[in-house]
Amino acid sequence: MKKSKVIAVCVLIAGVVAGVFFLQKKTPATESTLSSYEYVYGAVNDVAIKLYVADTVEKRVQGLSGVTNLQEDEGMLFVFPDNDTHGIWMKDMYIDLDIIWLNEDAKVVHVERNVSKDTYPKVFESKVRARYVIELHEEVTTKHKIEVGNAFKFSSRKN
Repeated sequence: MKKSKVIAVCVLIAGVVAGVFFLQKKTPATESTLSSYEYVYGAVNDVAIKLYVADTVEKRVQGLSGVTNLQEDEGMLFVFPDNDTHGIWMKDMYIDLDIIWLNEDAKVVHVERNVSKDTYPKVFESKVRARYVIELHEEVTTKHKIEVGNAFKFSSRKN
């Protein structure tokens, strides 16, 4: 009888551990993990924006997923190895975004404004091939009149 109770307790503990492991909602990035990213400043029109650089497959997949707070002067710069339409989704997002596609000369070729965090699994992409994608807090492109044809300038310092 004692041996069966020990086995039952072990099975129960294993079940609880497995349940906790599999039922946890994964939040891939947080503000603290963003602080480990390299960043550049992107300047366009009247605004300089601190852009966390996603230049590896892992970082591009991660994106801003799980981030709960993004300042108006912060965003993420996705650097791709080639020109393409580069689809962006809102998986595990907590904030709405503006999404900007840039060509290899850092000129805006497409803008999606006020993309809801609730649109996943929809994929947003540019009809024009791009090299870079920038995600910003919603309304930033409207407030600063960021449009197709504008050019971004990148720097290691805020100007």
